[in-house]
Amino acid sequence: MDVPLPPTPTTTVKQKISIQSPRPVLPASITSPSIFRFSTESNSATPPSDSKGKKRAMSTASDVESTRPRKRTHPWPTQESMYSTRIKSDSDAGVREIVFSSDGERMAVVCHDRTIRIWSVSNRVETARLAQNSPISSVAWMADDNGIITLGQDGMISKWTRNNQNHWQWAKLLDAGKEESISFTYNRDRLAVAFPRFGVRVWLWIKGTWQPQRSILRQNVTCIKFVEDGEALLGGTSDGVLWYCQVPNGTLRAYAFLKAKIRHLDVSPNGTQALVSQVGARAHLVGIQGMDRKGKIEQVYAMNGDSASDAKQSTPAVFVNGGRSVVFHSRESSCLVWNKMKGEVLSGLDHGDDEQTQAVAGFDRASHSYIVTGTAQGLLSWWNSPPDQ
Repeated sequence: MDVPLPPTPTTTVKQKISIQSPRPVLPASITSPSIFRFSTESNSATPPSDSKGKKRAMSTASDVESTRPRKRTHPWPTQESMYSTRIKSDSDAGVREIVFSSDGERMAVVCHDRTIRIWSVSNRVETARLAQNSPISSVAWMADDNGIITLGQDGMISKWTRNNQNHWQWAKLLDAGKEESISFTYNRDRLAVAFPRFGVRVWLWIKGTWQPQRSILRQNVTCIKFVEDGEALLGGTSDGVLWYCQVPNGTLRAYAFLKAKIRHLDVSPNGTQALVSQVGARAHLVGIQGMDRKGKIEQVYAMNGDSASDAKQSTPAVFVNGGRSVVFHSRESSCLVWNKMKGEVLSGLDHGDDEQTQAVAGFDRASHSYIVTGTAQGLLSWWNSPPDQ
């Protein structure tokens, strides 16, 4: 049962794979996104509409930018996007994170300009622009998909909720602390924030308030993820330790020692495996369930001959295609899709020249299966999920 949130604030390629679909016709009623801003100067929990701001028209069929890369030779088949569009912004619109709602109808796009863009996935249009004072570290959809929870780099955990008229209202949930926070995870009635110098702080929603629980005193934590329906946390550290701890009163146990800094975690749809992304363009598939699988490294994803710049551009590893494939790493503007069990590159999602992929998300349910990527230059692209063989 959902608990409500508080009311207050390597082979030569002979043929290139080309996947195309007609551009969508946008609904006539959608002409521009709703823009909402939160400012502490107003002392209001409800951010006013940006009535003074310049109206930004949404892309229509005539002015949508569809980026098609030049034909180039790659040691893997390449795929062209079904659809691409550039995020509109007066400043840096680079995409930091993409998160799908549980039904796949909407996605939250975190940008460098301190905004979260809410997109209709099927219509491929931006429907709301939520602005905050502090850069956003991470975002998560609420259990009912009717709002999002954000962690700001200032330690503020907030929520934005949406009414039937697509108006979004901001409210403060809690102040996680002034220490530098680096990772955030949410599951229904529980929140956790990782602080490299302190450890992991956990809150549970009990009797109408967020109540702090026993902290996990493990330093150098770089990323965390709820597993087992929120009953436990999976974490990674700057010294390469993958650990597990039940919450709120479990004992921390090391699952694997991977030597290099862990920068991102993703968990398979069935909860049995974790993708552990490390610095240096390397990722591991690690078992996290079953006595004989916990901490077992089942596959490694890495490319030979990567330059320092290639390794630096490495995108976090994420599960796609229902957990049967992995998207990880970028090389020459291609975001690579891997066979999960074989550890081989299946194809490259080719974004064109000078596009650096920073965010990837996949959705797979019933007849809907697709990938969305975001680049440092603000390009959003939709892709068909690749075959897993």
